[in-house]
Amino acid sequence: MHLAIILMEPAYLILLRVPPSVSVTLISIFQTVCLMFASPIHAKMVAFVKQAMEHFSVSVPLASQDRTVQQPKVTDQLGPTPGGTVKCEVNIPCHFPVYTTGDNNGTPPQVTPGPTSADLNVTVDPTVRDNSTGLPGYTFLTPITTTSVLPGQKQLCVKIGNQKGVTDSACFHVIFTDNAPGASSSPIYTPTSMPRQGNDNAQFVNPTPPPGTTLPCSDSSRGCHFLVYSEPANSTTGCPHVTALTTGVFIFSSNSNQVGDQCVNEVLVLPQVAPQLICLQAG
Repeated sequence: MHLAIILMEPAYLILLRVPPSVSVTLISIFQTVCLMFASPIHAKMVAFVKQAMEHFSVSVPLASQDRTVQQPKVTDQLGPTPGGTVKCEVNIPCHFPVYTTGDNNGTPPQVTPGPTSADLNVTVDPTVRDNSTGLPGYTFLTPITTTSVLPGQKQLCVKIGNQKGVTDSACFHVIFTDNAPGASSSPIYTPTSMPRQGNDNAQFVNPTPPPGTTLPCSDSSRGCHFLVYSEPANSTTGCPHVTALTTGVFIFSSNSNQVGDQCVNEVLVLPQVAPQLICLQAG
């Protein structure tokens, strides 16, 4: 003989003595648990005992709870935010913080240098916990130090991740000015970022990827590069100014900026989780 137990609403305990040869099936209907017997004639009810509800408790294992896994990422609630501007002076170390949020366990994110302008020197100091922000969860601060001997606007990017890989990235516009006596206080563009004179007749030419082209990007940590070619309206106006109409995209001039009447620009696309539509404009 086996003893089968069933709990029914509101709180009753049913004890039934069942022969070993009888199979028992549990069915749950509207929070009421029922028993179905293959041979009900062999079942014999021996007791029907009312039981107080407070004698029963239910515990849910922690593993069964729905916990959203939070990946390390840059926070947009503290400045400078991604895409923001940092003002510096040439030949002087320039410091600014990058604020990030950690995972559910509070493990500090791994912040490392990303794509940057060629003339920048970048140092990423160790990431530390910052409890002064007042933000919920785990907030961390990573001090960044950069220097340049050339004035102008630069691009500085960092990658954020954990032991499994890169989970986010952030780029900043760093403007270096030369405050030496007699120098102009306004930003001076370097040759790699100086917009040349152009007009409405500028256009992209072959071998630029045509509109609607899908380009694979296999490097999920450093982003991907491709080249675009453009022509000015005439040989006297210089190279058109190529701009990105999409965030997370940066335009650089190649070393051979002009080949005949064609101008060449390098395009950097930062890592993205989903496919991204890139829009560029010449002129």
